Amino acid sequence: MSHTQANLLLLLASLIWGTAFVAQAMGMGHIGPFTFSFARTSLGFLVVLPLALIFETKNINKIIFQKNLLVIA
Repeated sequence: MSHTQANLLLLLASLIWGTAFVAQAMGMGHIGPFTFSFARTSLGFLVVLPLALIFETKNINKIIFQKNLLVIA
């Protein structure tokens, strides 16, 4: 990874981190905390699941991978 790519990824991470607080504050005004937490967790799971399936390595035992997939998300 080049120096420029690393800097762009850091910029993206900070952008996501910073806007998350604004989105949470706005979201909590419209729905309850448990519904909001469920929606955040579900969205995270849906984002991580394809990435975990794409980057699955052959070294990982399939059964262990499947059992821990939900925990990873």
